[in-house]
Amino acid sequence: MIKKILLLGLEPNSGNFGCSALANSFFNLLNDIAKEDNIKMDVYAVCSNYFELSGNDFFSVKCLKMNLKNIKFWNEYYQLVKNAYMVFDFSEGDSFSDIYGMHRFITRSLLKELAVRNNKKFILGPQTLGPFKHKLSKKWARLIMERSYRVYTRDEMSMKYAEKLGIKTNLTTDIAFMLPCSNHEYYIDKRCFNLGLNVSALLWNGGYKGNNGFNLKIDYQQYIKDIIEYANKHNICVHLIPHVLSDDYIEDDYAICNLIHNDYKETIMSPRFSSPMEAKKYMSNCDLFIGSRMHATIGAFSMEIPIIAVAYSRKFQGLYSSLGYKYVIDAVKMDTKQAVDISLEWIMNIDLMKNEVKKGYYLAKSMNNNFKNEIRKLFIS
Repeated sequence: MIKKILLLGLEPNSGNFGCSALANSFFNLLNDIAKEDNIKMDVYAVCSNYFELSGNDFFSVKCLKMNLKNIKFWNEYYQLVKNAYMVFDFSEGDSFSDIYGMHRFITRSLLKELAVRNNKKFILGPQTLGPFKHKLSKKWARLIMERSYRVYTRDEMSMKYAEKLGIKTNLTTDIAFMLPCSNHEYYIDKRCFNLGLNVSALLWNGGYKGNNGFNLKIDYQQYIKDIIEYANKHNICVHLIPHVLSDDYIEDDYAICNLIHNDYKETIMSPRFSSPMEAKKYMSNCDLFIGSRMHATIGAFSMEIPIIAVAYSRKFQGLYSSLGYKYVIDAVKMDTKQAVDISLEWIMNIDLMKNEVKKGYYLAKSMNNNFKNEIRKLFIS
């Protein structure tokens, strides 16, 4: 019997490599279960960006392109929900929140609402839950979670946040830790200490409206410049590594990395990657990685590269503290000098970081294996 699976909040063809890393990681997980347990799956993914993916005898994926203003889309979506064996919603990892604006929260929640009303196995996949600043979003989110078949969270902070709303969750971690590398080979001079630096265009540009929308205490641009200048003085090779490619300058890491490279000619521009798997392969050559896009840091971490995460929201602290890893800069609470000073202190004690990242990644693998086994049981129960 073929089991139809509906996926929400996963974007395999996104220029935001964090979103595509999540999608490809979960596709791989389902594909593995299908092959290992001889289950035939027809998977349908509701996506903003159309994609095509080759399948096999056990596993196929089709795309329903999201068009919320088109009644035909809603009719097709309703039929998929009704006929699905299970519905998984990952909310792009961190979008089950109103921190990115009410419009985004409402449109995504409409899809959740229709699914949770019409499918008994609506599952919220591993993600950050909240925060919800507005009463409406908090109440609606709680109602959705209350009616979900299962709610997974990727960090203890989200689990405790949900508990305060009266919601019991299942704790795991981010499934992008399972993302494979590409086979592409990159030449990087190993005679140099190689620092991968992922610069977030969104933070560099002051948020979506340029008005420090994430309420950072740190001067993000100055922090990046201070790190580069320290590296140049100490013969450290800085690799500028984008993790979001976009036509929108506000979001385009590649454009900002080029801008910085023009000011600091000693830096090395990474290639314009076509997938998160390629970016991960490139990052695997680094000795240390500093990043502001969370899934960029996950890519390096899962190659056991010591990382310093520069956090604009609690999702960073939540994820890494759940893995016992403390090297996170809180850009909302720390000023620029504090952030730079502690980053340099950590760089000078990189051997301690190496031990911690090994322990943290071992725990992440274990948690993801447990999650995979729980999903497997849902198919054979």
